[in-house]
Amino acid sequence: CLLRESACDCCGITSNWCKACKTVVQGCMDFVTFVCIYFGITAFVIVALLFGESPSLQGTPVSFAKWIITEAWVDALEWVVVKTSGQRGLRALDTATEVCCERPNPVLQIAYLLMYSFGYWLYWEYIFKLLPNHYAAEYHVFTGTAAVCVTFMLFVLASLSDPGHITPSNAHTYITAHPSDGSLFPPKQCSTCKLARPGRSKHCNVCGSCIARFDHHCGWINNCVGLHNMRYFLAFLLANCVTCAYGVTLAVRAMAGELQGRGLFELSVYDPRLKVKVPLYRQPARLAEWVVAYYPIPVAIGMFMLVSGLLLAAFLIYQAVLISRGRTTYEVFKRNQLHKQLKEAAAAAEAVAQTAARSQGNRRPLTQRLQRLSSSKQQTALSPNAYDRGLFRNWFEVLFPERFLQHCSRKPNQAPSKQLRRGKGAAAKISG
Repeated sequence: CLLRESACDCCGITSNWCKACKTVVQGCMDFVTFVCIYFGITAFVIVALLFGESPSLQGTPVSFAKWIITEAWVDALEWVVVKTSGQRGLRALDTATEVCCERPNPVLQIAYLLMYSFGYWLYWEYIFKLLPNHYAAEYHVFTGTAAVCVTFMLFVLASLSDPGHITPSNAHTYITAHPSDGSLFPPKQCSTCKLARPGRSKHCNVCGSCIARFDHHCGWINNCVGLHNMRYFLAFLLANCVTCAYGVTLAVRAMAGELQGRGLFELSVYDPRLKVKVPLYRQPARLAEWVVAYYPIPVAIGMFMLVSGLLLAAFLIYQAVLISRGRTTYEVFKRNQLHKQLKEAAAAAEAVAQTAARSQGNRRPLTQRLQRLSSSKQQTALSPNAYDRGLFRNWFEVLFPERFLQHCSRKPNQAPSKQLRRGKGAAAKISG
């Protein structure tokens, strides 16, 4: 029983194997370790993008990673452009940024459609051709195609739906549903639309209109996400998550059936620690090497679908948590900004007090310092969320916005809630 060294023609993996008894002796890489590191980095990036601006994570590697991903590279690009092209290049960069990011632009929509179509073609070429086998039936060709069609329909619906444009005819309805809280959303008039701006709304510079219950502007659908189309956006995210999960499962089952048909599960691997032969399926690292060697493109497709599914699932869960708490992405951003301003104002007031005490040459006793610390914490504390109506009503507002507005319009003279009245002191703290 002689051993010989062989290199795979597809991926170049070199291994020693016995031609007579088909026993793999050793491999040249640990694919499982690479996958674990890859998904660990992906998970860290997801956490940084979703929670990097949280006040509790300021000064941590998470907030630093958020700054690197979202701001640092932009500043570096501007510095390079100024050094290489001067102010002329900077003006050109600003123009390109305005066209791509501050105006309605279908570039990301086209990119999404191209990626989706290309991925579906890859499944036809490399996954569906492996069906049927022991682990996957032929009907998955039709169910997979149906999942793609449903996702595409929801993409079109989310792209074309009305997010909740505020007009003179419906402004009073939205103001009744979302009155000002005096803190995050003080009473004001939109300088562009010349309309009284309801609470939870924002003027989107890309769409050129004020949006009711503004969450964010999504470039992938080239549309704002607001009160009336949040349900379609959630359905679109959910459909993408389900499609990615289904695609990964189908790819694994298709490759597993093909490997079994080739007899790969009957191979044995020599374990140098035990000095015996063990089945290949009991050695995940070695099995992963062989799968990559036999099917590099299906493995790449499955990993891309898995990473995409994790990103989408994380964002979907984040949105679900915000809805359950009666918040939006924009409101979380505003609360973080307000907390930062309150903290800076409290720090400035404390510095002035310390300077005055030192100039008078007296030291405050311990009780006064503790009182000052307690007062500082109260000044930096934000008011409760005035728009949290409870779990059921929060989801009712998102899933049935028309009925929600009808219910609010029946009580036009309803007095503001206790949370709304308590929330009007935060803005006064900053101005004071």
